[in-house]
Amino acid sequence: MPVVGSAQDVNDVVSGHLSLRPVDAARDCELIYSWVHEERARFWGMNDLTFEQVRDLYAFLSTTTTHHAWLIELNQRPLGLFQTYEPHADITGAFYTVEPGDLGIHVLLAPVRNRVPGMTDAISALIQCEIIMQGRTRRIVAEPDASNDLALARLQATGFTLGPVIDLPHKTGRLAFFTLP
Repeated sequence: MPVVGSAQDVNDVVSGHLSLRPVDAARDCELIYSWVHEERARFWGMNDLTFEQVRDLYAFLSTTTTHHAWLIELNQRPLGLFQTYEPHADITGAFYTVEPGDLGIHVLLAPVRNRVPGMTDAISALIQCEIIMQGRTRRIVAEPDASNDLALARLQATGFTLGPVIDLPHKTGRLAFFTLP
């Protein structure tokens, strides 16, 4: 996820204000539930959860210090979901040598009718800018489903190095790493 430039440059790409807002489980659950139940979101691993389970999961995430969730918004209109986790406090950390400064991420983009050229790159840059501004992360870790060829190609295109395939309890994942400059 190479940085395009400043946060203003990111906003210029999409002609609007691209931002992250913490998920509010009560307010945002209906929307998130609709996204994670689509066939295209099968790799997110929440297709079988009930509305209450989704709401409870995001309510729980809001109470932790190691796992966080944000809505990606353009002009306050939700475009996707961005989650981070500290691998030492997540099952993923049991499958590789966690280094100081590692931060795990998940990104789910909402379905769109009309694609905006440059939007995915702008979202990637926004996420990287947010991570860099926090100043604690040295390496970004992802573990998409090993059969999600689109996600793996996108990670490689944005500078991630693919790692080993891992058998998580809920999926077969593929580790991917991006060392920040």
